[in-house]
Amino acid sequence: MKSNKIITFAVALFVVFVLCAPNVWAQDFINSTQGYDAGVWFTSLYGNVNYTNSLSLRGDLNLKNAAGFVADGEWRFNDKWGLGVSYFHLTEEGDQTINRNTVFNGHPVNRGDSLHAKLTLSTVSFLLKYNITRTEDSTFDVAAGARLFNMDLSIRKDPSLVPGFSFNLKPTASLLPIIGLSGKQRMTERIYIYGDFSGIFDVGGGDIQNANMYDFKAGVRWNFSEPGWYATAEYRSFGTRMSRTDGTSSNFYYNGPAVTIRYEF
Repeated sequence: MKSNKIITFAVALFVVFVLCAPNVWAQDFINSTQGYDAGVWFTSLYGNVNYTNSLSLRGDLNLKNAAGFVADGEWRFNDKWGLGVSYFHLTEEGDQTINRNTVFNGHPVNRGDSLHAKLTLSTVSFLLKYNITRTEDSTFDVAAGARLFNMDLSIRKDPSLVPGFSFNLKPTASLLPIIGLSGKQRMTERIYIYGDFSGIFDVGGGDIQNANMYDFKAGVRWNFSEPGWYATAEYRSFGTRMSRTDGTSSNFYYNGPAVTIRYEF
């Protein structure tokens, strides 16, 4: 059943691109532009991880806020086609004295026990973009590609407690298909507004049985010189629901402001 869904997904993407790009080979690939940006994302964390019972990121593990590194690049081959690459990485640690009794991964956790948690998440996305509309002041693109996703959540009791335990939710790095939309609109001579959305819907790979994921950003970009240097202020939101073949599952959500510097040429 899972393989049928992936095949259907791939065929649908192929049909979309065939319909959208009848004249792709007639384009002039010499007329290309590039843009790169990097910055910091200040996130608030929500969600939980499940193994027999649930532990919440904020209440049980004290994983609430983090600052992550974000970077994006784009190569526009011509007025219609481009390739986008994006990366982000977050790491957060927390200590919490739990206020209830539960069992997690076959291990008892008692009221008053101290838990230490470390969460690491990184993704790399590759998106082939096709421009639907383009004017002097605005663009709108559709996209399809893949995302490399890797997450590691380590939970353990205070080493002074007996018995202690460790638990790792670390799926094999998986390359999963994604689709997306993006666009921008000039508001003044120096200011743009823009938005970008990509997602994964009911797919699996490696030891991931099922994954749904979204990545959204929208903001304002101010250009010092065009083309040249830009400063951006944006809001980013990322969320994922995942289940693994060993029965573990998780749902994580991150959101918050980000600031980046961009260079185009």
